[in-house]
Amino acid sequence: GDVLSNASIKPRAKRASYHHSHSSKLSVKDLALELAKKHLLKMIIDEQHDLDKAKESIYILERDHCTNIKSVGKPVTHNTRSYTQGAWMKDPLAIMGTETIFVMKSYASQNVVEQLKTWNTFKAGVDS
Repeated sequence: GDVLSNASIKPRAKRASYHHSHSSKLSVKDLALELAKKHLLKMIIDEQHDLDKAKESIYILERDHCTNIKSVGKPVTHNTRSYTQGAWMKDPLAIMGTETIFVMKSYASQNVVEQLKTWNTFKAGVDS
């Protein structure tokens, strides 16, 4: 007869289901369920981590008293470099870390921005 007919498939299906009921191996359905559980747990852990980062960002913003600028005083030198123009900034959302400082050495630096781990690293003049 035809190799693909129902008669030739049924005995194999019966053998497979008989073997499964007497085996300690997990079925595809069980494996899929375990994988889904692990995926959900990872999602929950990632969400908790993101929530913790957001809380930390809020704490840093409150700690640093970030408000609208009301006045500007005399400049305070935190770091000097060989360039006379440049900029530094902190990410208020702390996506790359709560203390990360970004430095652009000069306005003609081909859009190169350095990432420094901490304010102290920036003040010490240590390059990334």
